[in-house]
Amino acid sequence: MELDRRWWRGPRLRLCLVKDCPGACTGLHLCKNVLLTGSCPFTRTRTGCRFSHFLDSPHNAEKLTEHGLESLTRSELCTLLLQNDTWLLPQICHNYNNGGGRLGLCQEGDNCTRLHICEKYLNSVCSCIKNHDFNAPQPQKSLSDCGVPDQLFSLVDVCLCQPAGSEVRRQTGRWGQPPTANTQRPLRC
Repeated sequence: MELDRRWWRGPRLRLCLVKDCPGACTGLHLCKNVLLTGSCPFTRTRTGCRFSHFLDSPHNAEKLTEHGLESLTRSELCTLLLQNDTWLLPQICHNYNNGGGRLGLCQEGDNCTRLHICEKYLNSVCSCIKNHDFNAPQPQKSLSDCGVPDQLFSLVDVCLCQPAGSEVRRQTGRWGQPPTANTQRPLRC
C-alpha cells in the first residue's frame, strides 16, 4: 500500500484502548486486530474480545466524520492510524541495541517479539553492524506476529522514523504519542 501524503501528519485519530470507555474520548472504539486484519482471533475464546468490532458504530462514525475520514476503507484507515499511532506496532528491542555483537544483550535472539532494528538508524544516518532493514527476517516476523499485514510492512520505517515519533521517543522513552488519561496503553503484542 502506498503512503498517502494527504493523511501524513493529518488528523490525530487514534484507537481508544480503555476498557468500558464511557464514550467521551476522542479515539476510535475498535479492536486492533479488526483494524489490522479484518478479523479477531479472540472472538472464538471463552472470554471473547473486549473491544468493538464495528467500524460503523455510532461513536466511531461520529469520530470519523469529525476528522473528515468517513469515506475511508478499513485498509485506508489502518494506513492512517499506523502513521499516527505507533502503539499499534511492536516495541523496539532495547536489549538488542545495547551491547556488542549481532544480537547485543537480547537473550531471545531471533525469537524476540520486539523489533531488532538499530535505534540510532531511526533518528539519523548510521552504519553500525545492527540491523537497519525492516525487511530483514526478524523485524518481519515480529511485525507479522503483532498482526501488521504484509502489505503495510513498507510503512513501518516511515512511521517509526518520522521526526515527531523520534522526538516523543526522546521525551518519554516510548514510541508513539504520550498517552493521555483516556488512552492508557496496555502492553503491546
